[in-house]
Amino acid sequence: MHDDVWQIPGCPVNGPQVAAEGDRVAVAWFTGEGGDPRVQMRFSDDSGATFGDAVRVDDGRPVGRIDIEQRGDSAIVSWLERGDEGEAEVKLRRVTSSGEIEPSHAVARTGAGRASGFVRTAVFQGDVYVTWTEAYSRQGESQVQIAKVVFE
Repeated sequence: MHDDVWQIPGCPVNGPQVAAEGDRVAVAWFTGEGGDPRVQMRFSDDSGATFGDAVRVDDGRPVGRIDIEQRGDSAIVSWLERGDEGEAEVKLRRVTSSGEIEPSHAVARTGAGRASGFVRTAVFQGDVYVTWTEAYSRQGESQVQIAKVVFE
């Protein structure tokens, strides 16, 4: 998808995500290439035969744990963005297939560690939903949360 030559000396938990609707394919991935962690995505309008340029969607401090869904002519990308003192924000951003990158939306806060799991996004009857685990440590309590996100 993108030859970033990123190597991780362990078991990666930040794999790519793909969403397809008709001939349009949207792919998002996390990379740590060059010591610069980021979340990127690309569109294809020909069932994945070719892709447009990579677009960076994070806000500068991503943890990763991404997801992507399609909604009309846009992709909704979700991820965890590192905050202060071991916390992270659950973030979403809409990117149009023409390359317009809309502002990110902070949905909630959770821990930045593995106990917080993976953000998941779904589109149901045109509405966007995001779910995440609110957890700050492996030994502490955790709850699965869900929110409906309204884009203007």
